Amino acid sequence: TDASWIKDYTKSGAKDATEIRVSFDANTETEAREATFTVKSAGAKDLVLSLKQLEYQENGTADKPYTVAEALEVINALADGATTEAEVYVSGVINEVQSVDTGSYGNASYLISDTGSSEQVITVFRGYYLENAKFTAEDQIAKGDVVVVKGKLQKYVKDAVTTPEIAAKNYLHSLARPMTVAAALAEIANMTD
Repeated sequence: TDASWIKDYTKSGAKDATEIRVSFDANTETEAREATFTVKSAGAKDLVLSLKQLEYQENGTADKPYTVAEALEVINALADGATTEAEVYVSGVINEVQSVDTGSYGNASYLISDTGSSEQVITVFRGYYLENAKFTAEDQIAKGDVVVVKGKLQKYVKDAVTTPEIAAKNYLHSLARPMTVAAALAEIANMTD
């Protein structure tokens, strides 16, 4: 092949079972790329292989949100008190709802993690509901909800305590509430009536 991004290929195995391994650089371009190469073997028909790499997608986008662990890496690299310049998307599971204001502010603060556990959490501070709307009911979010939040990451420090946050004025990009087994069974029963 003449594709410079294909770095190496090796073969191993016996005469009747050969394994070919190809290594290549990650695609850092905004366009997909393709390469073909031909495997030749004495007494056998040539085999043409195609390799296609999709375009690079940076993490933290709506299509590829940061996990909580990835967002924590970004936050930990910030200076104390600093906030990212750009808004990013972070996916997680709510493990604790700290407050929901249904009055004039209409915001909520809650903790998210990758698994819904209390380890490696980010505080979603004073965020809004879907489509940047105000919260109107306390049950609009709950522990166990799977969310994607859009906002700026912040390394909040007060009294020598660091709190990784998605800064105020963030909002829910998406929300999914897992269904309990009992609720699923009731739903199924309603469909058969």
